[in-house]
Amino acid sequence: MFFNFLDAQNLEIWTTTSTGGTYNDGALISFEPSSGVLTTHVNFHDNNTVGAYPASNLTMGSNGKTYGVARAGGTYNEGVIFSYEMATGAFTIVASFNGTNGSYPFKGMVEAPNGKFYGTTVNGGTNSIGVLFEFDPVTNIITKKYDFSMLSGYNSRSALVLVNSSEIYGTTSNGGANDDGVIFCYNFLTDTFTTKHEFDYTDGAIPQGSLLKVGNSKIYGTCSSGGGNLGGVIYMYDTAYDTFSNVHDFVASSGYHSRAGLAIGGNNMLYGMTENGGTNNYGVLYAFNTVNNSYSVEYNFDGYYNGGWPYGVPTLDGTGKLYGTTTYGGASNAGTIFEFDTSTGVLTKLYDLTVQEGSHPRSKVLLINSTPMNVANFDAPDITFYPNPASDKIHITSEDPLIALRIYDVQGKLLVEQTSIINNTISTASLATGLYLVSCKTTTKEVIKKIQIE
Repeated sequence: MFFNFLDAQNLEIWTTTSTGGTYNDGALISFEPSSGVLTTHVNFHDNNTVGAYPASNLTMGSNGKTYGVARAGGTYNEGVIFSYEMATGAFTIVASFNGTNGSYPFKGMVEAPNGKFYGTTVNGGTNSIGVLFEFDPVTNIITKKYDFSMLSGYNSRSALVLVNSSEIYGTTSNGGANDDGVIFCYNFLTDTFTTKHEFDYTDGAIPQGSLLKVGNSKIYGTCSSGGGNLGGVIYMYDTAYDTFSNVHDFVASSGYHSRAGLAIGGNNMLYGMTENGGTNNYGVLYAFNTVNNSYSVEYNFDGYYNGGWPYGVPTLDGTGKLYGTTTYGGASNAGTIFEFDTSTGVLTKLYDLTVQEGSHPRSKVLLINSTPMNVANFDAPDITFYPNPASDKIHITSEDPLIALRIYDVQGKLLVEQTSIINNTISTASLATGLYLVSCKTTTKEVIKKIQIE
């Protein structure tokens, strides 16, 4: 079997913008670093048929479609779930929120092993302060699973993370005993919601940064306020022992007010961004070591040429390059797309966003390959991988018995090989954040699929 492996020449950066585009209601865009070309694929519109103002992370579904949410628009003007097929350019509003099942979805969804997607809304539900919802991509039905409350937490603006085969973790920005937000767990097998930690301002407040799973049981996140210096914190929660640790207090001189979340790098490093602080007070890109809890500023944004006030989560490509966006700054003050080399410490602005194309991105970038693999059955529907993005392992569903699984980087280098496959699972714990290719061989076929490691 011949693999047409890809290199940096085939990289595409996909994201949503919260404003701009034809109607200034946001856009779905992609950028190709090798050519310097930006393409606007969808112009959102605040009307009854198309959603508006997306701040959503994009999720690659196991069915080959990419999903996201927009905060407004749709049948009831309460927000929508959309799908996009990159191969064909087909954009579809697959479901509309109606207030009862939620309103104002913010940060996207996570796919669970049961094939359903889960997310949260800021408004709507019985208490009008948001819900946790389930979306079925087969029926395109949104089902409310939990009504947020003042006591359990409300105003959920962070992306959820799948921690194991039955549990999803998330945060709310407000609520709990101190009204400083909470960490919660939802078990989708037992339909059980549990508040795990209540912030008290001294250990952080207003958690909005998307959660990141590191290793088998730890999750990391950020708060935009509170902590020892009142500028927010980086925290760690161990889901195996139900223990919480404040591992870093942000300070103005080295960056504070982080609403972006974190990305995994190599050598026990995490990367993230703050909206404010640093040398120029336009935010910083920072690195955090999970072994010794050391923090370092990697780059100070200038607010102008290279952008400022970064809100989204950066993404690593597997070769040490970090890609991300700033919400403001650049030639049109509409934000920028940048590349940061973690080995050299050099940040390069790749593109100045414009209002016409899409402006003010607030979501995580998704890295994909622009050229398809030269492999038969590349999108075989009877074989699915989940979750995607993944962290420490992926699960495979297949109608036929599995014989071998192999993981390659985008250069074609074999990184993981497994012929003894237990419970149709393969470990990805040794892989750095980035894009990879998984070869799955069964008794009847061999297929290749793309996965993103976070």
